[in-house]
Amino acid sequence: MVIGKGFMPDEDTGQISVTTEAAQGISFDSMSRHQKALADIMQSDPNVLEVMSSVGSSITLNQGHMLIALKSMSQRSMKAADIINELRPKLAQVPGIKCYLQIPPTIALGGQQTKALYQVSLQSSDTDSLNTSTNKLADQMRTMPSIVDVNTDILNNAPQINVKVNRSLAATMA
Repeated sequence: MVIGKGFMPDEDTGQISVTTEAAQGISFDSMSRHQKALADIMQSDPNVLEVMSSVGSSITLNQGHMLIALKSMSQRSMKAADIINELRPKLAQVPGIKCYLQIPPTIALGGQQTKALYQVSLQSSDTDSLNTSTNKLADQMRTMPSIVDVNTDILNNAPQINVKVNRSLAATMA
């Protein structure tokens, strides 16, 4: 017999927390469409009562949050962890957006809110070295089948444009 273990065991409270992430630089309208496609898949699950969805934050538009309210235990056939395992491959089929599902912790302990159950923090004063090391670690972790929802919070791939204004020409246009 195998007994599950962990620091804080999951407790089925009838909710699933979802964090979404699309390409950096995505428009609000496009992010909303992507998130709606995910919400439609979630809402079609017979164990789901309703889905709340929000897009963007004060920092970035390419992330969203969703909260899935599950039907009561007497009205559903699966536990929250099993529902997550069933939804994960369906949601992965929506192109252009990643979806991270987790059971909300019973007690929130320190740190920042993350997209996955566990968090590893790397620090360095050398930004290039930090980015390289972070990507190598994440790539290696993605090869491990027992680890899901590997991601980083590095946001340095947004499309950018540098504009140099010819002030004397601009002054003649005014």
